[in-house]
Amino acid sequence: MEYIKAIVLSALFMSSISLISGTSFGQLAPTERTLAIIGSDGLLFGLSEIETDGKNLSVEIATHFAPDEDQEFEAWFVDDKRGGSAYYLNLGAINENGTLNYNEHLINPLTYTHLEITSEPANDLDPRPATRNIVGTAELVPPFGR
Repeated sequence: MEYIKAIVLSALFMSSISLISGTSFGQLAPTERTLAIIGSDGLLFGLSEIETDGKNLSVEIATHFAPDEDQEFEAWFVDDKRGGSAYYLNLGAINENGTLNYNEHLINPLTYTHLEITSEPANDLDPRPATRNIVGTAELVPPFGR
């Protein structure tokens, strides 16, 4: 019986803290990470700055590489291909100066486990990633991978 009282009191306490602070239970304090994007050759392809509070997601990517002629680089968040849905979220194309900025409010960005950069045909009409042309990848670190 004491165990049940402790659980109920803990739940009430967390609910009251949530109401006082104005944030929902389960929403994270903003976290920011800088990740190295490793190329398919094992060398540094670029860097990514990722910030999230569990709902809002901001991703900045920078690389000094340029795609081959008639190609463009696209960035993707990937839900673990081994145990997740294998869903690819397109973050957009890296522009001519080698940067990409992505800002969005998402339902649950923390399910993603990897950032991948693919080389795609310029003006590609296929919304799927060219997974045979992955030119860079970074493993997302906690709080990602939930």
